[in-house]
Amino acid sequence: MLLDDDAQEDKSGSNDGIGTDLDDFFFSGHSIRFEVGGNFAFDSDIQGDPSSGNSFASGTIKFDTGVDFLFTWGIPVWEALSLELSTGFAYNSVKTLEGTWNGGQGNVNGVPLVIGLGYAIDVTDQLSINLNAAVGAQFSYADITGITSTGAAGTTASINANAISFRYQVGVTLDWDFTHDFGLGAYVRYAGTTETDFGTPDFTGPNPSATSQFKLNDLSSVAVGLTAYINF
Repeated sequence: MLLDDDAQEDKSGSNDGIGTDLDDFFFSGHSIRFEVGGNFAFDSDIQGDPSSGNSFASGTIKFDTGVDFLFTWGIPVWEALSLELSTGFAYNSVKTLEGTWNGGQGNVNGVPLVIGLGYAIDVTDQLSINLNAAVGAQFSYADITGITSTGAAGTTASINANAISFRYQVGVTLDWDFTHDFGLGAYVRYAGTTETDFGTPDFTGPNPSATSQFKLNDLSSVAVGLTAYINF
């Protein structure tokens, strides 16, 4: 169907408006943020099945200070409020296990995938405080060897497994704008998970047929570090 000149102009104007709206949504006012720092993981209780042989029925796993990295894409929603999508990586080496099983060396890593909200509070023209909270999933990997049984002499266990659990986190950043598009700052973030089940360990020794699962009550930590962000 042919359009007259006025109709064609109206149609062209309408398309320009749609294109502008899409450009604003996908590009205008967005930000990317990188956070790098130390990860201070809390001790976690071990939850096992007391009816199983060689059970990880009770005990605690302790961690050394590790490394935290988080990447966040911010999408403006309304004034100082933004939608945030985040992923990253956290690494902590194992200090020791205590309880029905002792010792051990290795590490536990976590990869979060979360969605949340951020709210910016301007303190000055350059300084701002950003509050954020998010929920989602954490994909964890445990690689721990040299765990010895306190009840069955000569029996050892190792864990090399993945797990998925629900994750929640809250944090605050202190930001300083060097330019309109770039800034640096510092952050602190608390993160935790629900029960994390790494399945059945590999047992060796006099009683290698145990079936107890290795479950952690939670994986929680406080991360502190530096942040850099780009607005576009």
